[in-house]
Amino acid sequence: MSENQVEEKKGWSWLGFFFAPYYYAGYGKVKKGVIYAIIGAFPLFGLIIGIIAGKNARKDLPIGKQDFKWANVALTVFLTIASGFTMKTLINGGTSSQEVKVIKQSKLEMCPTATVEEMVDGFFGDPSWKSGVTEKGIKFVNIGGDITYANKPVRAVIQFTFSKNGTSFKYQAFEINGVPQNQFIAGVLLKKMCENAK
Repeated sequence: MSENQVEEKKGWSWLGFFFAPYYYAGYGKVKKGVIYAIIGAFPLFGLIIGIIAGKNARKDLPIGKQDFKWANVALTVFLTIASGFTMKTLINGGTSSQEVKVIKQSKLEMCPTATVEEMVDGFFGDPSWKSGVTEKGIKFVNIGGDITYANKPVRAVIQFTFSKNGTSFKYQAFEINGVPQNQFIAGVLLKKMCENAK
């Protein structure tokens, strides 16, 4: 190997810096590419990965020795999206749980014209659905979202709990920025949600 080739292998790679996940994947390192893509979703870590890849890509990858495979890049994009979706689901506390599905598809007695999901989608910004079980074994679903209250943006959470046999559920609590609200305010909120249901 000539000295020029040695220097080239040690040089800085701008392609590695700007496109680290896909550059590595295209040259056969799909696993590392996916890891870089997931971690790089966080801006600070993305910059660090870019610097590492920019410094090491020429040394790590068989540049000029094998063809760049765009199919690997497409695979990396798909795996990254799939991983991100899975992580979001886990972070949201299992939005696909049976309890969440029941609440979403049900209609409240005070709003027979819309499902709970339609009420939430028409009123909450960036809604999240989380299911869980209390220490006493009671299943619940928390629905969180951004709303405007007293002309200010706030985060609201509505909680529904299930009966012990799981055959029915009821409204349990309503909070604004973590502060519990009374039944009157909760009733006003639910009425507004019904009026705004999509």
